[in-house]
Amino acid sequence: VLNPDGSEPTGPHFAAGETAGYSGGEPTWENVATKWLGIVAAVMVVGGLAFLLLVVRPASMALGEALRGRCREAGRRHLAWLAWPALGALAVAGAAEVLLQARQLGGLGFIDDTLRTSWGERWIQRQLVLGAMVAALFLAGWLWRRGRERLSDGALGVALAGGLAYLLLVAMVSHGASIPGSFWAIAADFVHLVASSVWVGMLAQLALFLLWARGHVAQEERPAVTVAHLQRFSVLAATSVVVLLASGAVNGLSQIPVPEAMLDTAYGRVLTIKLCLMMALLAVAGVNALYLRPRVAGAEGVEHRLNSRLAGMIRVEIGLALAVLLVAAVLVQYPTARQERAAEANVETSTQAVVAFEQIQQAGDVTVDISIAPNEVGTNSFRVFLFPPSGGDVGKVQRVRLRFKPPDPALGPSEIIADEVALNQYKAVGAFFTRPGDWEVQVDLRRAALDDVSTLFRVNVTGVGAGEGRDRFALPLVAGSWTAVGAVGALLAALLMAIWVTQWPTLPAPAARPLRVGSAAVTVIGLAILVTVLWPGLLQSAPASGNPIAPSAESIAIGRGLFADNCAKCHGQTGHGDGPLAAGLGVPPADFRAHVPYHSDKFFFQVIGNGLGTFMPAFGGQLTEDQRWHLINFLKAEFGVNAEHTGH
Repeated sequence: VLNPDGSEPTGPHFAAGETAGYSGGEPTWENVATKWLGIVAAVMVVGGLAFLLLVVRPASMALGEALRGRCREAGRRHLAWLAWPALGALAVAGAAEVLLQARQLGGLGFIDDTLRTSWGERWIQRQLVLGAMVAALFLAGWLWRRGRERLSDGALGVALAGGLAYLLLVAMVSHGASIPGSFWAIAADFVHLVASSVWVGMLAQLALFLLWARGHVAQEERPAVTVAHLQRFSVLAATSVVVLLASGAVNGLSQIPVPEAMLDTAYGRVLTIKLCLMMALLAVAGVNALYLRPRVAGAEGVEHRLNSRLAGMIRVEIGLALAVLLVAAVLVQYPTARQERAAEANVETSTQAVVAFEQIQQAGDVTVDISIAPNEVGTNSFRVFLFPPSGGDVGKVQRVRLRFKPPDPALGPSEIIADEVALNQYKAVGAFFTRPGDWEVQVDLRRAALDDVSTLFRVNVTGVGAGEGRDRFALPLVAGSWTAVGAVGALLAALLMAIWVTQWPTLPAPAARPLRVGSAAVTVIGLAILVTVLWPGLLQSAPASGNPIAPSAESIAIGRGLFADNCAKCHGQTGHGDGPLAAGLGVPPADFRAHVPYHSDKFFFQVIGNGLGTFMPAFGGQLTEDQRWHLINFLKAEFGVNAEHTGH
């Protein structure tokens, strides 16, 4: 929208894609590079701190005092080699992010507008956390040089907590933040980032540590050093892989609505590439964990050739991990498959048979029926049906206008002119409901040579408006249930317990037996719950919307007979409205092909029972409630949106 003089107005320029109901678009090299740099840097910082505190420090406890000090000194030196450049990279990536966001709004002059958004708030918080991490690392080094090892370790712990907070802030602006159940989706993203950091960041530190051990530790001391560090790293890495795969599965099931979306959406195709790389990465990691590391850590000492082979395979593992992170940086630039499907569904709402709101009002001499689907905040389909008075005619309708008045008068009304799609049927599609609440929808009819008439519908709109909270604790997955999630969670817990009880080097003997028993018990419980969830006999088919009788073949057959006995004489055997009595009626009977897909079951139940004005008699005294529901099941099966009409 230009200024009155034709000039371009000031203010943010939002991308067209943002009005379609989802964020994201085609990735650019600068966005991908910035995201990848930030991810890799965060991984190296968090993983490096975790390696020093959870591997080097405890693994060196069993070594002699001199060797213990050398190992810890080497660990801190390796951390500094990667952590300080990574912190600088995080600062650079953060600056690039905010500049790119401002450019999307129209230029560098809109940095202030960018920082006022929720994304900008999280960005500011990340920079504050980054500053705290820099201060904590600087303090840790200063304390270490003065011989205050315990205080130095405490400062490193603060830096690690800061790194976790940084990853949480990243997760809070991820794709998971935009869906119902965002609490769990964000938690899954956060856990996914942490597991990636522990695995990949610690792997980089392990490579440096093994290289140092080969060149700076005597041959007779090297087995003890290598074995102690490999054992602890292996347990933490295995735990990270399990958690990584589980959280990745949650993310996938939250954002991929149907299997086909893996191939027919950009998000799905990039995710497929990521999964293929992950399979290669897991294969290399499996060779390292199950073949090379056990042999390097064998009781008979460390063989030079195995050491070299392990070091080479670790480098391959790191390279594949960085490639996976690069694909992840591309992935987050695209709208998710769930968002794309939702946008497509909004556009195609008018073809859906599910009607969330339907009401009939009188507008002068015309009966007006309006149906709205899905009757939620966002894009909706509006269908208007006009029924003439008995023995009369609606007249020549020149315009059908819908006016929308929001619950908050400060927002102002909006309107649209509906398109005629069939005789006395009008349709409009648009995002007029911008927030939940009680809306007023006014239908105005302009007719040639007849009085204009209007009627007002009061519509309770559901959903989530801009800036309002969603159901943050709902199930974020597009399939499954909380019971299934609990069963799988129990099995994962059992697996992690088994890993720790068999692999952790210093696990006390009294704790091992309860963990083994607990692992077995949790496995049995998880399998029992999973079998219960998946057992076909326990799954009941849901009845049709608003209809307590499921649309079984038997129900449809009953409805077919009722249709032939009660409806066909007016509406015709094929539902065209051309039955033998139709010609003598003042108003032609409805063509079911043009009505059934766009009305709710409740509407038909009321019309069959109570009639419709003076041109549709009531059948409530002739048909029981169950018979009416059977008849509706037949109508939906024969004339609904999924029925085949071509033969009629």
